[in-house]
Amino acid sequence: MVLTLTPTFNWETSTDPDDDAVTYDVYLSIIDEPLELFPNASDLTNTSYQVADQQALHPSTVYRVQIKAKDGKGGETLSNILQFETTN
Repeated sequence: MVLTLTPTFNWETSTDPDDDAVTYDVYLSIIDEPLELFPNASDLTNTSYQVADQQALHPSTVYRVQIKAKDGKGGETLSNILQFETTN
């Protein structure tokens, strides 16, 4: 999958078994580096995140992204890791 340097990540809503509110964190890394929390992408209440122009990714680079859903009471679920490449 090839994405722009300022992609929008979308994911499905996570449901908490106790009906607690769920927030999301976006983790991102270059392919061979550890996943790290992306700046300004924590405690999101919606199911999408647009990378801002000032956060633009590197061109022609392979990245990994993962979403963490959490309920604020210790419950967490991680998505599968998605790999993508940016355009040049």
